[in-house]
Amino acid sequence: MNYCGDCGSLLNENYNGNAKKVCTKCNWKWYDPPVPVVIVFVSTQNNEMLYVRQKWFPENKWATVSGFIDKHESAEEAAVREVREETGLETRVIENWGTIISKNRPNDLYIMVHCEVNGGKLQAGDDADEVDVAPIDTQRLIEGSIAEHMLLKFLNN
Repeated sequence: MNYCGDCGSLLNENYNGNAKKVCTKCNWKWYDPPVPVVIVFVSTQNNEMLYVRQKWFPENKWATVSGFIDKHESAEEAAVREVREETGLETRVIENWGTIISKNRPNDLYIMVHCEVNGGKLQAGDDADEVDVAPIDTQRLIEGSIAEHMLLKFLNN
């Protein structure tokens, strides 16, 4: 954003306080909102879970599905869409588990959604190099990751 949302004047960078830019004429502030991202813990009726992996992950480490929420899309709709795009599986939403901020990506607001597989064919899609449905194993996930946090939440429910 380069111009004021109220009067159209040029915005100046301002890193004092929370505002990122301030209008040079009327003092309107723009706060650089976080980007909403859905992160999805996918379970099966057989008490297994869905794992996804990208080539750049540490060896033998996996994660869960995640992706940006499109305009006019709810977090739950994005969760179902992202799982389908990345893995070929169809899911139904079980529960929205709230939000969390990653230490590694503080500009992203992660909305955690639990889904359950109810169809489809497992195959790596556009943002996954490998996919797997397997027994729950905390050792497969990156330590300290949001995926690990979600798995522990699932196990404690």
